[in-house]
Amino acid sequence: KPPPPSASLPSKAPLLRLAMAPPASGMSGSEDFAGGQHSRAGCVEMAVKPSAPEQVATEEASATSWVPKGRTSSSRDLPATQSAQHIAESEAEVSTRRPLCVRFWERWFPGRNYGHLVLAASLPIILGGTPGQSFFLGLYTDSLIQEFGISVQFVSALFFITFFAAMFWLQGIGRLVDRIGARRTISLALLPYIASIICLSLAPTATFIAPFYVLMRVLGVETIDFAAKVTINRWFRRNRGRAMAVATIALGMELHMASANNLMMQTLGWRAATQVSAGVVLCLVLLGLAPFEDSPEALGMRPDAGVAGQESSLKPGESRRQLVGTEEEEEVNFTFKEAASTFQCWGICWLSFVCSCSWGGMNVHMGVLFARRGLPGSTLSGVYTLIGAVCPVTAFLLGSLLDRIPLTAHKLALFVIAPLANMCALLTAAWSTSVGGALLFGTFTGVFLGAFYLFVYTCSAMLFGRQHLGAIQALSTGAGVLGVALGPLLFSAVLAASHSYTPVLVAMAGASFLGAGVPVWAGKPARPQRLRGSVGPEGAAAGLALQDALRTSAEAAEHGDDEGNGAQQRARAEGEVV
Repeated sequence: KPPPPSASLPSKAPLLRLAMAPPASGMSGSEDFAGGQHSRAGCVEMAVKPSAPEQVATEEASATSWVPKGRTSSSRDLPATQSAQHIAESEAEVSTRRPLCVRFWERWFPGRNYGHLVLAASLPIILGGTPGQSFFLGLYTDSLIQEFGISVQFVSALFFITFFAAMFWLQGIGRLVDRIGARRTISLALLPYIASIICLSLAPTATFIAPFYVLMRVLGVETIDFAAKVTINRWFRRNRGRAMAVATIALGMELHMASANNLMMQTLGWRAATQVSAGVVLCLVLLGLAPFEDSPEALGMRPDAGVAGQESSLKPGESRRQLVGTEEEEEVNFTFKEAASTFQCWGICWLSFVCSCSWGGMNVHMGVLFARRGLPGSTLSGVYTLIGAVCPVTAFLLGSLLDRIPLTAHKLALFVIAPLANMCALLTAAWSTSVGGALLFGTFTGVFLGAFYLFVYTCSAMLFGRQHLGAIQALSTGAGVLGVALGPLLFSAVLAASHSYTPVLVAMAGASFLGAGVPVWAGKPARPQRLRGSVGPEGAAAGLALQDALRTSAEAAEHGDDEGNGAQQRARAEGEVV
């Protein structure tokens, strides 16, 4: 039974229209970035007015549901039965155009998040970038010196040039991933990447080695590996911490691949071992690309959900006041320029540079440091084993805790663990002279790497959204790559000047302590100017919830219910909050 005209509360209509209208310019948090083409699902504008129950249900479904590609928004103008039939026909049309792996997934696992399969497919793709990792490239040092008679200084300079070039390469790859998608980016880079590995194994002189040495890094880690990790962030939002923690499995497997390649180099020679690695990498990447998809929006899905609309954190009938502090905050997508103009973006870059610089220096000079302290040769392998065991455990524990925290500012503060653990590791290495001290250093380093891995690859997505994530994350990742390149040079310079590692270890520990203030004081960045004044899709859902509350209280007031009159006053007060 519709309420009488006196209970329609016309004075609240402008308030709801303002709360539920889409922003005048720019994009809201419900953007579709599939394939680099941006579109915006508009919010429904409506005033409080008497409606039949079936019309109310149709309007609520239209305002709270997300419209995927291939589905027209005109279905909300149809009656309820015709609208449902129209949507079903559109969904059948969209499903026939979906990739084969997606259709099989929906058939065998209906309603399940396809992102789980994308996450599993990302692991072999990340493993495909192993030949470009620093610890893998380091395996060629002795072989190149013995065969071509080059000096250690030449290899060190080549190592620095490789990482310095990778920093600039990343900035272009980040934009390319945003424009054409991660799948196409990986596909375009795969053949040149395999060719660079094979050409390195066939190089006749040291002059021919340099360009292919650089290409192995920039096409492997800075292209294939980077694109896969950006895609994981786009498929997961509420469970992003645990999803990225799963990706740390690939880090341990990369270490095993490097160890296996070292054994092949000793038995087959470095040229034959490199060619075998090229074949393994090609198979791994092709295997991962089969079910790999760029984003859930391209398939009519949402992050952490199997079908459209399940990701919304505001449930029907739930007020905005009940939502605050109990559910995850609305996602706001920054452009690259908007993100680069914030303090948080450059704070992340600074912390990434400091931590990577210290770890890059220690990774190269750790064996020399332990030898100068008189520790046995087996200490180094024990430390690396301990780091490999502690790192994934820390990532899983921290990722699970990260997903349970609703507010972005509180999630960010949790990452203070990374710089503080790095500070403890460096101070331990500065003054410890025993095997026990070296193992304690390995424990702190494992905690640091597990937390730092999550920080670098999830922080940008949490603060600046998923739409332009490739270009934004390339900044912090590039700062880390620059730190890895400069760290060994800094440690070598201090050792030559002071004949000790203690000054540089203490200095880097102090820089890490100062960097710990970034996640504590940064907080969530302010909403971009183009989006201020808009409430996004969750605000529209809150407006619908308010409409229901006002209608219910008006019906109660019609029957002279005192409790209903009080509910109506509370609903009006709630409208001011919305």
